Amino acid sequence: MNLKTKQYAIVISLLFLSCKSIKTITIQPDANPTETVAQSQVPTYSVTHTTTLPVLAWTAGGTPFYLRAYIRFDLSNLPANATILDASLSLHSLSQSEYTRLNKSNLAPQSGESNACYVSRITTPWTDNTVYWNNKPGTTITNEVLLPQTKGPEEDALDINVTALVKDMLREGNYGFAIGLKDEQYYNCRDFASSVDVEPFRHPKLVIRYR
Repeated sequence: MNLKTKQYAIVISLLFLSCKSIKTITIQPDANPTETVAQSQVPTYSVTHTTTLPVLAWTAGGTPFYLRAYIRFDLSNLPANATILDASLSLHSLSQSEYTRLNKSNLAPQSGESNACYVSRITTPWTDNTVYWNNKPGTTITNEVLLPQTKGPEEDALDINVTALVKDMLREGNYGFAIGLKDEQYYNCRDFASSVDVEPFRHPKLVIRYR
């Protein structure tokens, strides 16, 4: 074996070992107990076991109100010494038929002319039965991710790059993600499927690659 052949062999071996050490964990629970919505219409009311994850600004009787969504994934199966390579969050739109059934409305689950929203990191502990508008968990704008204005009525938000947010969670504490409109101007809506959606593939999903 000549020198060039040996060099190629070493490179191939290193690439093989590098790829072999990469692992992937997919977290897509059914009936996630840490998933809720805060709504300003009744600011002391807690929404438990939410059927959807709506993020919106609307009005009722001419009075504006707002909804924000909160979700936490269990990261306990990640090794303590894991090095995060990348992480992606996928949020499926509620289907039109399910949106109509639940809301008795023919409006689209993704609607409005200014429905861009942020995915940000929650910084304080919470449970689904203690979150209400006047007691929302704290969040930070550090490394928040912008989901742009939708172009279709059932547009999904798939493979959102949340690598920096997940790294921050592992370092600062995993309290989950908050989702809220960039500009809370009515009438704008992003209604995502929750972990109790009738279609399991629509449940929120977090995929993490690590070494």
